[in-house]
Amino acid sequence: MNKYAMRQRLADTGVESTSSAVVESAGALRAFADGHGYPCVVKPLTGAASRGVSVIHEPAQAEAALERAGGAGLGPQATVEEFLDGPQFSVEAFSELGEHVVVTITRKYSDPVSLVELGHVMPAPLDPDQTAAVKQHVIATLDALGIEFGPTHTEVILTSRGPRIIETHLRTGGDELWNMVTDATGVDLIESQLRQVLGEKVLPGIRETLDDPGRVPRAEAIWFAGAPAEGTLLEVTGIDAVRPDHVKLHLLGAPGAELAGLQNSFSRLAWARAHAATAQEAVTEARAAIDALAFVTRVPAAAPADLL
Repeated sequence: MNKYAMRQRLADTGVESTSSAVVESAGALRAFADGHGYPCVVKPLTGAASRGVSVIHEPAQAEAALERAGGAGLGPQATVEEFLDGPQFSVEAFSELGEHVVVTITRKYSDPVSLVELGHVMPAPLDPDQTAAVKQHVIATLDALGIEFGPTHTEVILTSRGPRIIETHLRTGGDELWNMVTDATGVDLIESQLRQVLGEKVLPGIRETLDDPGRVPRAEAIWFAGAPAEGTLLEVTGIDAVRPDHVKLHLLGAPGAELAGLQNSFSRLAWARAHAATAQEAVTEARAAIDALAFVTRVPAAAPADLL
């Protein structure tokens, strides 16, 4: 839960060194950025679902970033980190008696401002060397953090210096990822966790499923609809558009919802899932289903300037 403590543990164990600090004032935030450079990422010290996260590019944005982090209701402290540049991934793994198996690697697509995730596809389109580097780095991270049992969801940036950790979670990934893992690999992470809690050893079965030569490879993708900056959601059109059988659509926002932009994962309005033979085909199908939707909103009229 403590992002700064995670950074310290990874540095102390030699896994990686990503500059970070805990701050409680705009002055302290600006001092960190002056020393490490812009842009940098500001987020609540603890939290999830991209609540309160922002990227700042100049000193004038420090106050608003701290207010956003504090507004998540997770306390006055925030953590600031150097900005890691590169494509984003998540690693879905399972551990037993301190041994870790990477089940799949997911390519992530996030909004550049809020960092809220907009899409995922698995398996990620990586070359063998990149795949090996990401797996090795995540396993070293899980070892450093003392993870022994259960599923983990680790978010990674593939920088020019190699893989770097965003954060890791002692659970399956959200955003339908646990179901996508099952459909793409045959490994049911939730069932595996339940069986493990009941005392069974499950890692041999997970390996057997992943190594099954008869398993047909398949890519799974999900794409989300963001939200307008303001207004009241009146209607969603395009729901009844003709879609292939392998594309599934689910609405998250109901008429009457008050919209305030893409603030966090819970402000997204719909998702579409698709599977295909390749990652690119699956993403294209999922995005097409979202692009067919239209969100009709009511926006308050602005008062004339001379009345303000």
